[in-house]
Amino acid sequence: MSERSAAAGHDLSTEAAQVVSILTEVGLRTPDTVGERLDSMELARLVYEVEHRLALRLDLTDEQLAQMSTVSGAAEVIRLARAEAGLDQAGTGGDGKEAAAR
Repeated sequence: MSERSAAAGHDLSTEAAQVVSILTEVGLRTPDTVGERLDSMELARLVYEVEHRLALRLDLTDEQLAQMSTVSGAAEVIRLARAEAGLDQAGTGGDGKEAAAR
């Protein structure tokens, strides 16, 4: 699968779709131009947006940060961080309350 088709909506996990959505919402890219690779500015903005939107502190190791240089890698790091924080894919705990309200 090409980089562009991987990020353009083919078999994306919820987290990968969220990564693409964040990049397009903040105006860094249009949906059709989001490839698999993320540059350093996109990565910095993505980390900020995930922390802000999910009230989820990403205390990333060097390995995790390197993994987040791709959409699929970022999605996996976000998925694991959510699981560790006890958040579901909507960014809420098992009680349905927003993470920021916790």
